[in-house]
Amino acid sequence: MPDPEILKPPTASRHTWRDSLFLLGVLILGSTLTLIAGSSLQQTEALLRQESLTVIRRQVVDAFEEEMIRTIEAIRSAGLMLESNPQITREQFNGYMQKLLDGQLSVTLIEWQPIVPASQLQAFEAAARASGFAQYRVVQPVINGGGWEPVSGRQEYVPVLYAWPESYRTVGLDM
Repeated sequence: MPDPEILKPPTASRHTWRDSLFLLGVLILGSTLTLIAGSSLQQTEALLRQESLTVIRRQVVDAFEEEMIRTIEAIRSAGLMLESNPQITREQFNGYMQKLLDGQLSVTLIEWQPIVPASQLQAFEAAARASGFAQYRVVQPVINGGGWEPVSGRQEYVPVLYAWPESYRTVGLDM
């Protein structure tokens, strides 16, 4: 004869325990899937941010490289102009630089500094004064500070003859 306990219908407590276990499993599975999905989203967002920063960095570097190329070309062009025309006047220099550097934001100053042997220094200063620089002298900073003094004691000098923009105050300074 079969056991009378086996033939009894299931009790509510047995269903409640199974239902609770099932709900706990669903809750654990749902929480796990939510955590995995959240982690995946965070990783995707981090990758997207990294890609955006990489694109921005590349744009900045490209813009910088382009500006440097333009600057180098402008300086090279100015050097070639001065090399091909060593007797250039101050007006010609300033006009050429103004046109050359129009819109060139990174160049704020260009100077022409010819090499002058010490034996030709006085003639160089006289020629500069005759070309429109009434007070032109080749000078160097006073060692203890406080002004400028005439250059002396070297074989050759590299004074600023022309500067663009013309208002720049290094004309005559021996570099």
